[in-house]
Amino acid sequence: MRIPKPQQLPSGSWRVQITRNGKRLSFTADNPAQAIALALGNEKMPQGVTLGACIDEYIYLRSSVLSPSTLLAYKSYREHRFQHYMTVKVSEIDRRTLQRMVNDEARRVSPKTVKNAWGLVSASLGEYGIDTSGINLPAVPRKERPYLTADEILKFCAAAKGDPCEIPALLALCSLRRSEIYALDWQDVDLQNKLITVHRATVKGEDGFITKDTTKTETSTRVVPIIIPQLYDALTLCKAKSGRVVSGYPNTLYQQVKRVCVRAGVPVVSPHSLRHSFASLCYEKGVNELECAKIGGWHDLGTMKKIYTHLSEKQISDAAKKLISHFETP
Repeated sequence: MRIPKPQQLPSGSWRVQITRNGKRLSFTADNPAQAIALALGNEKMPQGVTLGACIDEYIYLRSSVLSPSTLLAYKSYREHRFQHYMTVKVSEIDRRTLQRMVNDEARRVSPKTVKNAWGLVSASLGEYGIDTSGINLPAVPRKERPYLTADEILKFCAAAKGDPCEIPALLALCSLRRSEIYALDWQDVDLQNKLITVHRATVKGEDGFITKDTTKTETSTRVVPIIIPQLYDALTLCKAKSGRVVSGYPNTLYQQVKRVCVRAGVPVVSPHSLRHSFASLCYEKGVNELECAKIGGWHDLGTMKKIYTHLSEKQISDAAKKLISHFETP
């Protein structure tokens, strides 16, 4: 059998890929000779590959198709999570080892971080036929994202007038994600028809923020109506109408929005919570879930259902309080 020349991965490990019986197989080892030996050995599972090399290979094979932000997160997990187990050979990993990995990491970081990092480990081991189902992960506490009510939105808009974050904050209230706001070009803004075309995203990669010609999901590419007159006025008053609509460093928007919330006397929310506030406004104004999801570019209707269900429960609770007051003794 002809064995192709081993390729070195970014981790320093070496990989040989061959096709056997119509199936593409990958063998990773610490040096080229060992990788070739594994490929010639006709082993179902490479005996020398470590967990770290397994994850490195998983990331490397997807480096051209994953978003820069996802790659950045994967590499961070590889570098910082489950470090005591990265030199363990895949062939020696059993279910007890997997559970110990999760238990050890759960003592160091939050349940959400464990869950996200475990997703990478699980997917990487799955490439080698390792079953990670049934491993107990720490429960991620449900954290309600704050949002602004219809009245609070008006207060926020008034406080944002003239502020450096006025345009990006109001764009978020029109349903745009932060990544979509900073990728917005003036060519995408139709002031005559009061429409905004969303079809790009600015995301953080290894070399800083970059703009890609795709959005988060297929449904994220959409046309958004300018529903806030204040936003229309602010955009109209802009002198330069070429290039990016919003400039500056995306991370500064968090502090700017926080400052406006304090000034307005409303709950402190994030730019993404302003996007959820758009959904709460849709609910309060009787816009159905599908229409709201279409404008907001929500791919998963489950997100919309959670927002709408939460608001519905709050409405029922408020109604119950009014009824209870009727029976209370004066």
